[in-house]
Amino acid sequence: MPVDSIETCTIYGKEYKLIMITTPKGLYDFLKTYFIDSKPKVLGIDSEAHNFKELSLFQLATKDWLCIIDIFLLSKYLSDSDWTIVFQHIFDPTIERIGFAFQADYNFIQIAFPHLCTMLAEEDRRVLCLSTLSKVILEDSEAKNIIFSKLDGNNPLKMYKSNISLADVSKAVLDIKLCKEQQSSNWNWRPLTEEQKIYGVTDSLIVILIKEKIEADLKNAFGDEKAAEFMEKAMIYYKMPKKEPKVKNRPQIRISQEVVAVGDNSIVEDQEN
Repeated sequence: MPVDSIETCTIYGKEYKLIMITTPKGLYDFLKTYFIDSKPKVLGIDSEAHNFKELSLFQLATKDWLCIIDIFLLSKYLSDSDWTIVFQHIFDPTIERIGFAFQADYNFIQIAFPHLCTMLAEEDRRVLCLSTLSKVILEDSEAKNIIFSKLDGNNPLKMYKSNISLADVSKAVLDIKLCKEQQSSNWNWRPLTEEQKIYGVTDSLIVILIKEKIEADLKNAFGDEKAAEFMEKAMIYYKMPKKEPKVKNRPQIRISQEVVAVGDNSIVEDQEN
């Protein structure tokens, strides 16, 4: 039987609350506490996909708490309408979202939830993509020398490839070496190992730390206005395909406008908060 949990973990010397969401009731409580009663200003986001195609987890991070939403387990109980509400909160226009190579995550989401594509294509629900930002900086010789001054001179071309890795950027900007051993693990295996959980939330946290360092260095070097121009060029949103993705046929749970009923639990639809 799935069980929600709240534990404490230490990442890069700081203690964080780690919230594991596996049940509809746990998801309701989490959304109410962290997205309705209060709301993060900045949110690191990432996902894990089984065999790199089937969305299994969605990870969130702030400077205070980390969260893993277990898509694999929750999809047995939630309807498309439920998931719409969940992602409307995560992609709230007032929240600054940060990800890495996030077009891949968009792809995982649209495969799992094709009905979300129109919402994710709205420009005000965009994501600051650090891989895009890295490429923009690498195209500017002055900015490159400031932000990526720690690049390995023996292998600088690695950073210019289209598949710039998060590990590359983390090492170059923060001098933090990411462990990627869990990347190809079985993300549909339950229960998740502690190593999988830490790996998942670390990637959603590290993007916040990288963004803060890059932004501070750009401001120091070029001033606030030029730094903002760099950041703006890194903003992405879901690109609708020419052909609409096929919506999966799945059991739907009828809901009211205010409350999403999931068994004996509910997800409050407070989309304006």
